Amino acid sequence: MRIFFILATAIVLTVSAGIAQQNREPAEMTCVVELTAPTYWHTLWQANRSGTFSVTASVGENGKTSINVSGNDAAMRSMVKAQFETWEFDASCKGRELRYEIEFRLQGKRSDLLISATQYRPPNRFIVTANPGIPFVNP
Repeated sequence: MRIFFILATAIVLTVSAGIAQQNREPAEMTCVVELTAPTYWHTLWQANRSGTFSVTASVGENGKTSINVSGNDAAMRSMVKAQFETWEFDASCKGRELRYEIEFRLQGKRSDLLISATQYRPPNRFIVTANPGIPFVNP
């Protein structure tokens, strides 16, 4: 009887762990068919622009999306929107609103060479870090 109880408990825990794993998979990423990781546009990097932006992708017919970006910097909102418009979404996600957060950070030593990295943090966050640029001065 004791062995049966231990075996039954082990089965329940295994099934529960499997269900929990399925529930942790974010809808925002399961709907993505193809993406290009967000990056800095050179002109905005050189102007030392940074910030955090919220993106809502409304999936329509054939996976086409309507992209809405909120954040304080209009030029960077345009950059984020242009990058998200290249993403492809699964048509089976039609009618869903998917939410993402993108943060652009400048850290390290100033340089005239853009060195950046993009990190993905589940379930829906991207962090783009780059060294600060040396502002362009027109002589």
